[in-house]
Order: sequence, then C-alpha cells, then structure tokens
Amino acid sequence: MKSSLFTASVLTLSTIATAAEPAVVTIEPSVRRNIGGVTELDRKQFLTIHASARDGDLTEEEVRWLTDHLQVSYGRDGGVQTGMMSLVPSDPLNPDMPNVEWMRQRGAEVILERQADPTYVAEHWRDVVLCTHPEYMFAVPDNDFTSWGPRTHEAAAEFTAQHLKHFYTPEMRPKYLEVFNEPFIKIAKLGTTVEDVSQQHIVTARRIRELTPDVQVGGYSAAWMEVEARDFDHWNGWMKTFIDIAGAEMDFLSYHIYDGSNAGGVDANRTGSNSEAILDLMTTYPILALGEEKPLQITEHGRITTGGPGDSVGPYNPPRVAQLLGSVNGQVMTFMDHPDRITKTVPFLLTRAMWSYKNNDFEQPYTFIMWRQAGENSVLTEVPLWYELWRDVTGEYRWATTDDPDIRVQVFADDMRMYIALANLESEPREVDLNGLDDLPIARIRKRSLETDGDVASFAESTLLELPATMTLRPSEGVMLLVDFREAIGVRQELLQERYYADSYLHTIEANKPVAFTLSGVPTDAQNGILRVSIGRAKERSLSATVTVNGVELEAPTDWAGDDQVGRTDFFGMLEFPVPSEAIGETLNVELVFPDDGGRVATVVFESHTRSESN
Repeated sequence: MKSSLFTASVLTLSTIATAAEPAVVTIEPSVRRNIGGVTELDRKQFLTIHASARDGDLTEEEVRWLTDHLQVSYGRDGGVQTGMMSLVPSDPLNPDMPNVEWMRQRGAEVILERQADPTYVAEHWRDVVLCTHPEYMFAVPDNDFTSWGPRTHEAAAEFTAQHLKHFYTPEMRPKYLEVFNEPFIKIAKLGTTVEDVSQQHIVTARRIRELTPDVQVGGYSAAWMEVEARDFDHWNGWMKTFIDIAGAEMDFLSYHIYDGSNAGGVDANRTGSNSEAILDLMTTYPILALGEEKPLQITEHGRITTGGPGDSVGPYNPPRVAQLLGSVNGQVMTFMDHPDRITKTVPFLLTRAMWSYKNNDFEQPYTFIMWRQAGENSVLTEVPLWYELWRDVTGEYRWATTDDPDIRVQVFADDMRMYIALANLESEPREVDLNGLDDLPIARIRKRSLETDGDVASFAESTLLELPATMTLRPSEGVMLLVDFREAIGVRQELLQERYYADSYLHTIEANKPVAFTLSGVPTDAQNGILRVSIGRAKERSLSATVTVNGVELEAPTDWAGDDQVGRTDFFGMLEFPVPSEAIGETLNVELVFPDDGGRVATVVFESHTRSESN
C-alpha cells in the first residue's frame, strides 16, 4: 500500500500508511454508464495489437487464431510506409519529388495482392494507425534515404498522401496517420528542430486532406511524457510548442506511456494517477489554446525494462513478460474510463517480430512478442494471455464504483451476459468486497484470472457455483467475471458523465495563498461529481490542500491510483475530490490552499454525474 498524504499530522509523501481495509466495489447492473455520449465498449479502441494485417511473419492459421479466437484488433503499423518509400524512384522531371505515376501503378498491383490473401478483411486494414520513422522521413537537406530524399516538407507530404491514395481502396485505407513515430527525441541527432518538425506535420496534414480526406492526421507521437520535468519546461518546450504550431491542423494528438525505466534507465511507473494527470493536461491545453478539445491516441503503452535480466532484449525472461502484462492491463482499465476522448490505445505487444532479433540471435528475443524462436521452433510466450482475459468481452458500459482508486473496475452488459473486470494496481494483495449483485437471475458464472506478479504470468478459467462476496486480488492481477443470466438485465437508469475544464492551467503554488480556477457551463441538475486536480511538485512537498468549490470545503482523498511514483524527481498525479450537489452551480469557483511553496496545480477538471430514468 502506498503512503497516505492526507493524515492530520504528516502531510508529505513519506507518511507511513496504516493497514488496509477491504476495498468495496459497488455495482449497479441496471444503470447504464454514459461517458460523454459513449455507452458501448468498442474493442477496436482498446483491445488492439501493435501490428497490422500486412504482418508477413504469420501463417494463415495464426492470423485466424489471432483475429477469430483472441478477437484482436490490429492497431498500428510503423513499417509499411518506410518499406514502400525505399522503392519509389524520383520524378523524372523533378528529382526532389517522388514519382507519383510509378506509385499509382504499383499501388494498384499491391491492392490486388492484398485482396488475394485468404485472410484479407478490409476492416483489418482500415482500423490501423500508420506511422513512419523520422530517421527516414525527416525533411532535411542531406536526407539520402531515397534518391528524392525527402529533402523538403513538400516531398515528404507528397509521398505520404500519394501512398494513402494509391495503395489502398477506400474500404481498406487506414483511418489514422501519425506523421512520425517519436520524432522529438531524435531531432538533435538528425539536425532539425521541434519547430521544423511541427511544420512538417502541417504540410503533411494539408496534403493528405486534399487527397484522402477520410484519413485523420495526428502527432507528435511523444516518446517521453515527463511533462513536469524542470517545472514543466519539458511540457512547454515540446508538447505545448507542438500544439501551438501544429495543433490546429491535427485531427488528434498522440503520445506514448510506459511503466518501467524508459528514458534515463530509472524505474518509475505511470499507471494510475500519473497517466490520468497527463490525460487531463493533454485535453485542457488545446481547449485553452485552440478553443476546442482534441481527441487523443495513446499509440504505445505497456512496460519497458532495461538492464540485467529484465532487459527488453535478452535471454527469454518470463518475469519481465509478466510485469509487462500487468502494466498493459492496469493501463487499459484506466483508459476505458475515457472512451469519449481517447479514440485509440495500442499496447506495445507484437506478433512474431522477426526484425527484432539482433544479428539473427534467436537466443535474445524481444520482451513484447507473442511467438519467440526456440531453436528451429516457434513457441508462444505469455503475451496472448492478456487477450484471453478480454476475449468475448463486449456490450454496454454499466455503472460501478470503488472506494479504493487502486482497485479498478469496468462492467459491461451484453444481452444476457455481464462482464465484471477487476484489476489491482497495488504491489501487494488486496481484499475486495463486491456489493450490488444480490438477487440476480444468475444461470452460470465463470472466472478468468491473469496473475502477473510471479516468475511467470499465469491464466486460469474456472466455473463458480455463486458470485463471490469477497475476493482477494494478487498484486497487478486482472480478473474477469462472466455472469450469464436467465433473463437480460434491463436498463433502469442512465448515469451521464461529462467533463468541464478550468479557464486556466499551470498555476504556481505559494504557501497559504489560494490557487484559484473557474469552470463554466456546468449542468445544475448534476447530483454530484468528481473534481480532478492534477498536481506537480517535488516529493518533499505536501499534496494535502484545502480545496473548496463555491465555498464548500471538499472531503480530501486519502489515496490515489498507482504507486508513490518512486524513481521520479517530482510527483505528478491526479487526485480525486468528491463534489456534493450543494457545491454545484453553473459556474464552479475552485480554490486550493497548500501549506508550503513550490510546484504547480497543472489542471482542474470537473466530472459531473447526472442520473436520469431510462426511457
């Protein structure tokens, strides 16, 4: 259990926590959850793989097992553009531009080749994010990857747009394009700037909009979201600069989130409050700067480990795969709370990825692959177990609450079946009490479990005689209860969740001085809600603020989702304050008072909860 920040005496990250009471999860099976207009789970949003239908490493049987049995949706492709780009000759009349006529002819042949594949399904191609690597696509004067460069933004944009136009039919054309994969971490090496890369995004987006307006363009596919670093200088210099320059031309903004070491080699996690704080910052600033909310995509997520036996490339290491799956599942459980603003999430999980073996050394597999080489044989790793946990899950969102932010819950109802997903973000076991499931017309109950805290990830499925009133979840364990009913559980009420954003952000914290925010347009019929406060400050500073909304002091939370952010210089996380109905008005005047100096309140977001009777 993490430290408590809100005791009466000691109010810093070093506070020692007391023993945990059981977490209480309350499920309301007949209350439909409406999240900003979204009421149905879309598997293509969240239950994806970092691969596309062009994956040449798989047999026909393996493809069908992937798509039909595991029901995996293809998520992202970072290689097809680069591969084709290397083949395209120069325009005979303009050596600094690609040969569009050659692309038109070759594209028609490629389409026929794809359609002749026995596993071809247009939708599998359509629901993919395309990207490419900046080492090849940066428009710099000395780029010699191809005979035509690209040496100008216009050449890069022309290739990208013509590729989308001629190598796909409208039915198979990828729905999304990221201009680059993780470009800003490579700008110094490749001799360009944040500003110039942002301009290339603009030129590319405009040309794609001319030739293939059905493709949404986004970026910048951020690799390192340590936004709070150096008093948010990292945010100001990278993502804010990108949004200020190119944001208006982007259909979506994209970034990557990993637990583990990632850049710098220091182990630090993002699952939980940190990823939620980043999400609110990424949503708030475009509203302030551009006057509109931009959809978000998290096009890589999971866990990266480096050094020793946990290295991402090295001898096969089941514990590192187990940790990876624990992170992926915990992250998806939080992403699913935001289907209205996150249009796509893609875990960095791969199929066979033969390209990942360094010097063809099959004794050194990549952490993230489903199939690894064992001598001359190819064998499954534990990666598919995460998809087994979520297999078949679909339906309407139903309402559930938890009194412990580290116990995540999602509930879906599909006709006569309900799926109850639980995940433990803690590093120790947690007892969970399940409420609200009495007197239901239950016909059958199955339990799936994915345990990821041991030497190897393990998956189990069993039949239960009755719904458990209490369960114990192991550290990072994911559980799925599949409850079949004798009759469908209808919808009695709908609970609408809507978000409202403050008119300012990144306020400096001074001791005993109010930090003020204003939020407007709030529905006055909301029965209650949650104030989401994201704070970034040094670890030795207090996170315990006195918070008031319209003069009503809010109950302070005693916990937050995820860990203590060990390994980070600063804490950056989102804390939830329940807001009672008496504090809610069309305008919310929010004040926070901290006992010490330093850091910032990054964002304040109000999530309103309004119940109505179902028609």
